[in-house]
Amino acid sequence: MPRIIFTILIIAFAHILEAANIHISPDGSDKNDGLSWQTPKKTLYSAVLCASASDIILLKSGAYSVSGEIEISKDIKIIGGFDATEGDLTPLGQKPSSISGKGKHRIFCVKGASFEAENITFQNGAAKGGSDAGEILGGAILLESAQAEFKRCAFQNN
Repeated sequence: MPRIIFTILIIAFAHILEAANIHISPDGSDKNDGLSWQTPKKTLYSAVLCASASDIILLKSGAYSVSGEIEISKDIKIIGGFDATEGDLTPLGQKPSSISGKGKHRIFCVKGASFEAENITFQNGAAKGGSDAGEILGGAILLESAQAEFKRCAFQNN
């Protein structure tokens, strides 16, 4: 009997364990849930903040900037270049999404996590400066005890 109840609970709550897709658009709002192209978030910060481990963040084609370094401490993937009509994880947009640090700060600091990025241009990231290795390394992205994979990405002016 306990085995049957356990199996039923696993099946009933399996959807909680699935990775979510979080959508971002320059026209979105961080008050949105980000769970569809009809209700996208606006900023990467908001998407990363609400993401759980193994979630995938989908960026509509366009230019994004960050107002400060975003720390990533959970396994996530970010895919750019969507035209916001796709129903799957294959971007139809011919233009990658771009993320800028505005020449003022790093875009991401990934700590103890696995990070994947696809079809994104990372530009104008800047390390903080100073004498500590963590302050002078990683213009766009700093990896601290982390793994990263980049597919069809470009790094410019970092």
